[in-house]
Amino acid sequence: MSKAHQSMLDADGALAGVSTAAERTRSALDAKAAAVDVQSAAIRAAHDGGATVAQLVAASGLTRSAVHKILAAGDDADRQERVRQLLLEVEAAAERCREARDLAADVAAERRSSIVSAVEAGVRVADVQRAAGLSRARVDAILQERDT
Repeated sequence: MSKAHQSMLDADGALAGVSTAAERTRSALDAKAAAVDVQSAAIRAAHDGGATVAQLVAASGLTRSAVHKILAAGDDADRQERVRQLLLEVEAAAERCREARDLAADVAAERRSSIVSAVEAGVRVADVQRAAGLSRARVDAILQERDT
């Protein structure tokens, strides 16, 4: 084998080694990120469960400031999730209110229609007033709306 050919084989082997090392580095960094996420979640859960920062520092081996950063970052993420949930609840409540207003408007229109129909059928206004539970002025106003 020529020296040039041997040199190319050595270069290919070295390049393969670099590629393998890069893959292993990416894999190790991914594993580290996953472990940090698990540790951070465990620290936040322990803190939520009543553990003090001093206890978390002792158990994790992290500095006090690192534990505070983890807790602060978790507070932001937790707060954002709580806000998202609350906004969903607000949207659902708003929809229920719209439905209730629409139903109330439909029922009121139906009541006005039944009052007008009863009076047109010859029922005395005083009897309609008692049956509807309305004041005379309100019954008169409903009847006037009919005429306009």
